[in-house]
Amino acid sequence: MERKNNILEGFVNHSGGAVGSDSYWGHIGEQYGVVSNHYYYGEKTPEGNFEISEEDYEEGRIEAAKAARFNWGYQYYTMKDNRLIRNWAQVKYSEAIFAIGHLVRPGEKMFPNQKNDTRVAINPGVEGGTGYAVAMAILHGKPVYVFDQERNKWFKNIEGKWSESDVPVLTYNFAGIGTRNLNENGKKAIEDVYSATVNKTIEELNDEYNKQLEEDKEEWLKEIMIGIDLFDK
Repeated sequence: MERKNNILEGFVNHSGGAVGSDSYWGHIGEQYGVVSNHYYYGEKTPEGNFEISEEDYEEGRIEAAKAARFNWGYQYYTMKDNRLIRNWAQVKYSEAIFAIGHLVRPGEKMFPNQKNDTRVAINPGVEGGTGYAVAMAILHGKPVYVFDQERNKWFKNIEGKWSESDVPVLTYNFAGIGTRNLNENGKKAIEDVYSATVNKTIEELNDEYNKQLEEDKEEWLKEIMIGIDLFDK
């Protein structure tokens, strides 16, 4: 995609590089100067460009198991699936999570697209693999924003509590993740988040510029007054 500007230079997207939401967060962000770290371990994801360390892998085995226990009652203490384990790096290095997916209530299937899968949610969360990163973030007290493609609206989890949300604004280090089955609602949601972040960044830059102008003006007036005093003497 053609780069529009570098207004969001300094922002880093911590993602997985899978098809769908992961890739779209990366592609749109690139237009504004956002760098994407697409994590993987072993076999690369379609856009994987950053292999996680052994330390993060070992931590991720435990964190993925904790997330599974929180989501649907997993009974073991580690996991083996590299695709889920690498999710830990996305959460560990981000300040907030921004996900595209579908929220599920307790009692609803966590993996409805997997035939004969009987796992059901024991806490509100997000279905599929995205739910692991979301649960990790909740368990570590990080803000989570989820766009539900079916409901066509944003939700947030702050300090463990879910509620509806306006279009969120990205943090400097964020995890832009989500379902592989990204639809037009989800694409627009990602674009809206970037637009909101760009607008806020422009406002902050204008505020800084105006503040600097006022400071320069005050300094200029002081110099004039000093000049006048010296002239009078």
